[in-house]
Amino acid sequence: MMVIHIAVLFWIAMQDIMYRLVSRLSVCVLFFVSVCGRLHLLLISQITLRQLLYQLGFALLVGGILIIIYRLSDRPMGIGDVLLLTAEAINYNLNQYILVVLTAFLTCAAVSAAGMAFGKWKMHDTLPFAPFLCFGIVADLLFKW
Repeated sequence: MMVIHIAVLFWIAMQDIMYRLVSRLSVCVLFFVSVCGRLHLLLISQITLRQLLYQLGFALLVGGILIIIYRLSDRPMGIGDVLLLTAEAINYNLNQYILVVLTAFLTCAAVSAAGMAFGKWKMHDTLPFAPFLCFGIVADLLFKW
């Protein structure tokens, strides 16, 4: 299941790099893969139904908060990034989720700083954020820090 998860994340990252767009279809596929992974863990008794319901509630809460921020702000992130963060929230508790998002933000900041230092980008240029989110998620999947 992890291989499929990583393949879908790679697909989303490449979409955002090439087209500056994260399609809703790809996020739906990612959410489906995540839910199937959680159900598999439930069936082999590695998580309880209560934990699964908690994770679903956490994903809905995160999604609601992010959509409110998206609607009320001047849209620093696209709706695809918001949906990606929401679809992945089912796989994490709060501490793990903060670590994944922090990894994505710090990686993005480092790449941005390097790009500006080497003259590739200017201060007003924007970078697609989904590849950095996907990097943070894959790093967590592979290393489970």
